[in-house]
This record gives sequence, C-alpha cells and structure tokens, in this order.
Amino acid sequence: MLIRIYLLAFLFSTTFLFSNDFNFSSEELSWIETKKSITVSNQVNWYPYAFNRNGVSEGFLVDYIQLLSNYAGLEVVFITDSWPNLLSKFEKSELDLILPIAMEKNYKLENFYSHKVLDIKYALITKIKDKNIISLEMLKDKRLALVKGRKSSKLIKET
Repeated sequence: MLIRIYLLAFLFSTTFLFSNDFNFSSEELSWIETKKSITVSNQVNWYPYAFNRNGVSEGFLVDYIQLLSNYAGLEVVFITDSWPNLLSKFEKSELDLILPIAMEKNYKLENFYSHKVLDIKYALITKIKDKNIISLEMLKDKRLALVKGRKSSKLIKET
C-alpha cells in the first residue's frame, strides 16, 4: 500500500513533464544545447529515493531525472558513491547535478539551486519504552544511529 502511495505521489509530481505548458527557459535551452550528456549523483543506499541495486541506479529521484533528461534529449550518466564523496565531486565540478541537496551554509557551492523537488518528513524509531520522546532534547544521553553528512544528523548533534 505504501509503495502505491509513493508511486502515485511521484507520478503526480512528474505530470508537468508531459504537459504542453512545460517549457525550458532560454537559459536552460542554451545549457542543454551545449551538452550531450549530464553526470548526476546517485547514492549507494538512500531508499526509495536514490540507490544502486546490482549496478543499476534506481529510485524516485533517478526516475525523475531520467524522465526530465528524456524530455530534454540528454543522456544521463549516474555516478554512484557515498554522500560525502558525491558532494566532494560536485564541489570539484565532476558532476553536473547532485540530488537532492539542501541549501546549507557549510556547503561551499556556487551553483544553481532548483525549486524544492522533495520534502522529507523525518521519523524517530525507538523501543516501545521510549515512545514518549517528543523533542530532540529528550535524546540527550541516548545512543543514536545517524547518517554521516546528513543535515538531520548535524541538527541532532548540535542539539
């Protein structure tokens, strides 16, 4: 059931790709004309958004980029790596596109940020005895598993 909801949400969000009202700006068209292919980040295991299974890039964001690139007439080359390595490659201009990325002060990126394409709601999974945790402050002195390099991990560590 949950997969169907994700799929419907994804399909609804991509309907603009098949709309007659969708047009690239002149700046976007100029950029597209200079490219035959684009290199795009793909994380190793950020399910269900961007991941690699048996050497194949998959996920909602991967599908989204493939649809958009087909519409633009561009070939996509997905580069799969860890988030810190992908961010480093993007900072060195070894990637054309990194997905997704939040605007953060510590990222030294002088690149274009698109409009938001993903809004993630975070959840905390706890033991039943800890079900009454309602704030980050209540996590103090608890043992946590966090994803290195993620904005959510940084937020929790700073609290």
